[in-house]
Amino acid sequence: TVRLAKYFGVYEISDELVNGAPLYIRRRRGMAVTFFLYKTNDGGGHWMATPEKSYISLNGGAIASSRPAELPTDPGLAWKFAHKGVWEDCPDTTCTAVDPPQEDDHLQYFPLGRGNGEGARTEEVEEVEEVEEVE
Repeated sequence: TVRLAKYFGVYEISDELVNGAPLYIRRRRGMAVTFFLYKTNDGGGHWMATPEKSYISLNGGAIASSRPAELPTDPGLAWKFAHKGVWEDCPDTTCTAVDPPQEDDHLQYFPLGRGNGEGARTEEVEEVEEVEEVE
């Protein structure tokens, strides 16, 4: 199992496309773990976050959008997480576009985390929820 809060943070758009949509990457400073936010190929186009790039081809991950969406920042998009093999609602989780923290205007950043719709507040997430990868 992994802690849900580890998935929260700023995801940067990459040059890579997955299932016709941008792949977003979160690199954690000082850690080897990288997280990926991608659009699934499950026929509907849900968004999912995973720490393993190899899970992308399996539509695997621990956090997923509750419905298909064009972008992970679509208004009103709800999220769910895998807990003991069952998907549970995660009503306080949002994904919002923010201005890039760097001077590269072509980059987009999407914080995935708990907040009030005005951006992620990852520092306030309690690290008590356990989730597991679902394939």
